[in-house]
Amino acid sequence: MTAVAIIGLSFTTAPAAQPAGQAPAALVAKADADFDAGKCTDAVAAYRQIFGSEPANQRAAYRIGWCLNELELYSEAVAPLLEAVRLKPSDDHAYTELGYAYRKLEKYTESIAALRQATRLNPDSASAQYNLGWVLNETEDYAGAVTALKESIRVRPTADEYNDLGYAYRHLKLNSDAVVAYHETLRLMPQNSTAYFGLGDVYYYNLKQYPDALEQYELGLKIKPDSGPVRYRAGWIYNDLKRYAEAAASLETAVRLQPEDVLTRNELGVAYGGLGRDSAAAASYREAIRLDPKHVMAHYNLGVVSLRLGDRATAQAEYRILLPLDAGRAAQLLSQINK
Repeated sequence: MTAVAIIGLSFTTAPAAQPAGQAPAALVAKADADFDAGKCTDAVAAYRQIFGSEPANQRAAYRIGWCLNELELYSEAVAPLLEAVRLKPSDDHAYTELGYAYRKLEKYTESIAALRQATRLNPDSASAQYNLGWVLNETEDYAGAVTALKESIRVRPTADEYNDLGYAYRHLKLNSDAVVAYHETLRLMPQNSTAYFGLGDVYYYNLKQYPDALEQYELGLKIKPDSGPVRYRAGWIYNDLKRYAEAAASLETAVRLQPEDVLTRNELGVAYGGLGRDSAAAASYREAIRLDPKHVMAHYNLGVVSLRLGDRATAQAEYRILLPLDAGRAAQLLSQINK
């Protein structure tokens, strides 16, 4: 681990033995004042000096780690926080900060271990329970996430907790519970686009109630209009409802936001085809194929639209490409060619 310039003393190994000393009172006062004022860079420098004089000062080690997390220097935060829990194994706050640093570094196994220890030490730590629930969602342990998030809500019922609880419930196919959790999120934070998108996903993925999904997606997009994935799903629904002009508008925005997404390019072709814009549809399918040369539906759709454009040779070429990829879809295209 490489320490940044403001750190001074590295925690990559245990502090070297040095004569016991005591940091000057003025330095401690400055460090505490900087910490309380949110001046994390200055606080880290001061607490490093204190730790250099007092290598058993757990409070200094913890506050260094806490400040480094605030500065988003998560790699540097780990070592002082490990030292903090070594010096005081009963400190649930230090374990929580350590778990948070690991979470931000996507070291989820280490994060879970630290956060579980924090919750063992203090089951009422909403921060530890929430972060644990977040990581368990990320690692697809949705049942475990529900347990942790409900504990967090018991102590601190905020929109974030309910939102992540809805996410866990959706993946467990507990659709009614997910809807309730997302609505509670919106009660607490009416402008929460993630909750609207989450509700939309319940209706889209789980319940296949596409008009209801579209309603929620559109409400969320009014708050956060630059969500490419949601623009794609809204466009897909508009196509399914044969509302092709609205589908094209949504999918053109999605393409701008995520130009390398093959599904979006293919779906935009469907919208253009529904509008009778077959040349634009063919161009969109070709872009999808450029992104993924083995994308079955893009090849099939290009074959179909090529027939509409009178380009039988391209349709036949797409049939030959489809044969080894999906024989069933190739047979469907051949049926179209032979009409």
